[in-house]
Amino acid sequence: MMDGMTPLALAIVLCRFQGATVPPVPDPAKVLAKVNGSAITAADLESYLWDWRSGEVLQDLISLKSVEAVAALEGVSATDAEVTARMDKEMAQFGANASALQRLRDQGFPPSRIRLRIESEVLLEKIILKDFKPEEWVRVSSIAVVPPNQMTLSWGSAIKKTETAYARLKNGVGWDKVSADFGTGAMASQWQQLEALPAGLGPVILAAAKTMPANSILPPRQVAQGVRIFRVEMWGGKVSPADLETLQTQFINQNRDAALAKVRSEAKVDRTP
Repeated sequence: MMDGMTPLALAIVLCRFQGATVPPVPDPAKVLAKVNGSAITAADLESYLWDWRSGEVLQDLISLKSVEAVAALEGVSATDAEVTARMDKEMAQFGANASALQRLRDQGFPPSRIRLRIESEVLLEKIILKDFKPEEWVRVSSIAVVPPNQMTLSWGSAIKKTETAYARLKNGVGWDKVSADFGTGAMASQWQQLEALPAGLGPVILAAAKTMPANSILPPRQVAQGVRIFRVEMWGGKVSPADLETLQTQFINQNRDAALAKVRSEAKVDRTP
């Protein structure tokens, strides 16, 4: 445990991190309950609280300090307004349900602890988004014809079938109809990083996204999994604010574990028993 840190000092540290969200430490003599007339005071709780919860509080503070260190290097910060807005959003799901909020407290998650974790999360997300470049993303779907084996005849049949499907699409037959009639595999509409697309496809799809109308259909292309027809639906460089938020959320979710591992690996933590 931290040298010389009493429960009161720990509460002061928490207040520094969380503003007014941590209630003040009660007077040690404050009576919290009476059992058959015998008082239980705040001082009676102190040693138990330190023993039962201090490790959890300390770990959350270590996490926050570790993220703050990386955030400072990356030049990002979280304002009180941003943390409060996220906090309000998280707590709104409980509404005025006092029993639900009490259950959170009983499980070790009072509002002060939730806010501390939210501050860490907001900072981590900002660190992740430093590497986010919307122009490197496209939203695509595809129809695939997958040959049953690697024999030349099988691939030839798959190519011919895909060319027929492409011709139908160019003649105005609906995407879903052609996919149902010809496809043996499909990729539903989703955002993809260009670098995650099959080799050689990234530049082709990016060029189409920049110069062609939305939902443009590209000619069949042979990839490792079969022969695919790609539909280029949207380019990250031209997304609406709502789509941009969706894309950022996907990017954060894809990179959260790696970012958190990096934060932890760079933190020098010395614990005092």
